[in-house]
Amino acid sequence: MPCSQFEASFAFGEREGTVVPITLTQKAVEGSTFIITAAFFDENNSPVVPTQIKWTLMDLAGVVVNARKDVAVSNRAAQVDIPLSGNDLAVPSGKSVTRCLRVNATYNGPLGVSTPLADEVRFMITALMKVAT
Repeated sequence: MPCSQFEASFAFGEREGTVVPITLTQKAVEGSTFIITAAFFDENNSPVVPTQIKWTLMDLAGVVVNARKDVAVSNRAAQVDIPLSGNDLAVPSGKSVTRCLRVNATYNGPLGVSTPLADEVRFMITALMKVAT
């Protein structure tokens, strides 16, 4: 059976009022590939291409996972894919865990140059059964 690749999406700049963490319903699988698609919108809810995009992968205590802090996205677009795999999806405890992907971006628009966008999404990583030795 081939390895699975899943894709999950969320959008920046669409939420107003109280910010509640976004939790994806799709689950990543330990040792597989999980692609998170981030879409960016300006204050008018129109798609916008950021001038800079960076992301950080953390556990729920805010500890950076797999040295993935401020990873620059070079192919900037109004919608970008952030692939996670290998140690990004490692489950050291052997139990399913929740991770947080934070994305920070800036764009030039009606509010000025380098207007910031920031958001984060939480997702669960399902642990695979360990093979007995």
